[in-house]
Amino acid sequence: MHLGGMFLPVTYIVVAARKNGMSQYMANYMVPILNAARYEFTFYPAGHMNTTNLHGYSILGRTAPNVIADKVGRFNVMIVMCSITSLLILGLWMNASNNLAMILFAVFFGISSGSGVGLTPALVAQVSPMKEIGTRTGLIFAIGSLAGLSGSPIGGQIIEASSGSLRYMMVFAGANCIIGTLFFVVARLSLGGMKIANV
Repeated sequence: MHLGGMFLPVTYIVVAARKNGMSQYMANYMVPILNAARYEFTFYPAGHMNTTNLHGYSILGRTAPNVIADKVGRFNVMIVMCSITSLLILGLWMNASNNLAMILFAVFFGISSGSGVGLTPALVAQVSPMKEIGTRTGLIFAIGSLAGLSGSPIGGQIIEASSGSLRYMMVFAGANCIIGTLFFVVARLSLGGMKIANV
């Protein structure tokens, strides 16, 4: 479920940026900004952007949570990062009305959503016997791919049914992420209960 909502911003961030008045030139950089672990760009007087300094792809979001997860618990970090992803979609993306808000959404969403992919194999390894880790990881991503592949077309149909409004698609994306987060919460509670623990 989480992947079904997580890929909608990646698919529709350029459309949302254009609807908010961002220039086509700048809107085309929303996905690279979302994917960049660290970015540096310089605006020149003519409005051209130096893209030679865009670095990495979700490096920060895919590595930093893993380091933290080793100390405080993999499921704990996954729940926090998925919750942040949901809040960013429903709070910042839905209400973004200018370029700065869209860019901030792209940066923070890129970081928080990166953990959804980066932490998944660690979660599987935590609850699996050594000989089944590969099979279970493949199965998790195969099942998740169904949500990932169906989320964007469903989002497109929601936009079409809403006469071009992105609002309900954003609600759908956020709701999917919340439902996915709840699955992680249930798994965490079944492993560690209500106690504060490194799970």
